[in-house]
Amino acid sequence: MVFNLTTSNGAGHIDGFCKSYDRSYGRTMNEATYHDCVQRGIAWPGAYLFGDHWRMNRTQIGFARLLWDKLAAMGDSFRLFNNPHSQLGRYGFLKALKADGINDFDVHRAIEPGAEIRYPVFLRREYDHAGPLTDLLEDAGALRRALDRLILAGNDPRELLIIEYVETVCPDGIYRKHGVMRIGDVIFPHHIMAAREWHTKADVRIRTEEAIGESDAFTLANPHADLVMPIFERAGIEYGRIDYAMVGGRIQVWEINDNPIFMHMGARPQSHLNRHVTIKAAFDRLSQDLPRGEPVRFEFTPEEVWGVLRAGVAA
Repeated sequence: MVFNLTTSNGAGHIDGFCKSYDRSYGRTMNEATYHDCVQRGIAWPGAYLFGDHWRMNRTQIGFARLLWDKLAAMGDSFRLFNNPHSQLGRYGFLKALKADGINDFDVHRAIEPGAEIRYPVFLRREYDHAGPLTDLLEDAGALRRALDRLILAGNDPRELLIIEYVETVCPDGIYRKHGVMRIGDVIFPHHIMAAREWHTKADVRIRTEEAIGESDAFTLANPHADLVMPIFERAGIEYGRIDYAMVGGRIQVWEINDNPIFMHMGARPQSHLNRHVTIKAAFDRLSQDLPRGEPVRFEFTPEEVWGVLRAGVAA
């Protein structure tokens, strides 16, 4: 059995996949929120995917680390992926890719004094996948006004990131966001999302037959497997989807979503491939050859809980 652990906001992807394609998949694929897992205080043997790290604040990450430690001590019948102790968050990940010479753009915290910023930029929250909070901001004055507006609206300035913009438009005027999944040791292209706007999300996606064909050809060719695997490793992510653009033959990485949607949503087609069989096979590999075992009970001690809470407040 494979268990996908998520926040309450990120729940539903595994369940939706099984309902969309084959309900029998639910016999070996399951999901639970961290909250439900901890409240039950019991863990069944299997492979555990620690998802939604990039949605969690410091306190939530602290509890995920506690849970990891509990499950890691349960023996050979448990196999864990996406170690929250070593996984990079959004800020650390983008900083690392800039330092490594992979990305041409940098990231800054809104509370960093005296940061050298290359404009234009946009703002986003550190702990979600909702995308930009602003349009492109061309100078320091525009940035300051946008920060004032967001902070006065209730956003925590410690959670606001300033992302430098890099132009990724293709010669035909189309922006192409590549999405490639890693499921354990399997690299699986998921899509090329084409749009005429720099912020490429599903609601502005071009859905012509030509665009779908280009995306499906990318999935079948899998041309960037050797390019993205080291980046997954750098992030400490064994399960997730990396989103990036190609500029002049070089990769520019936006994020890795460690709880990705991987089934079609809605009636409008995004692909003509039956990719669910390949995805299910990759999930099955995660728990392959695990020895049988019995459910194990666990609990967090008051000292452990207070330690996480104090660390979250101090951060």
